[in-house]
Amino acid sequence: MYKSQDALLIGWLTEAERMGQLIESLSQSLLLLANKRATLEEKMIAAQFGGIAAALSALLSRLFAMLNEGKQKEYQDAFGALRETNLKLQSVIDDFLKIARYDLNFLEQYYEHDFCKRLHEDHRFLDVLSWIEIRFQPHL
Repeated sequence: MYKSQDALLIGWLTEAERMGQLIESLSQSLLLLANKRATLEEKMIAAQFGGIAAALSALLSRLFAMLNEGKQKEYQDAFGALRETNLKLQSVIDDFLKIARYDLNFLEQYYEHDFCKRLHEDHRFLDVLSWIEIRFQPHL
């Protein structure tokens, strides 16, 4: 995928930065949800967001450990999946934040039910992140 170690390192660091931004966006989403009366869907969304943030944090920790060990090339097969997942997640969270910041009543009345369904059934970010985390296990 990358021709040089420097390009590979830059790719990994770019994803690390994106993951940090995603964790921040997830935290902002959770704060917005915490400041209102929670519906069942909002509780489910919050649980997913919290789980995703925890999974991203664990992956981010492993990513930096891998970089410190100089093993970025050994885990190159996980890079594409991580990048693709981060980009999809970024789009989903940005859409959620856009609606939540616009009007929390609109979120509750017209948006959250379908969003919650898509989050659980279509995107399945926790499953995908678990699969990626397995790829980050140390090679024996």
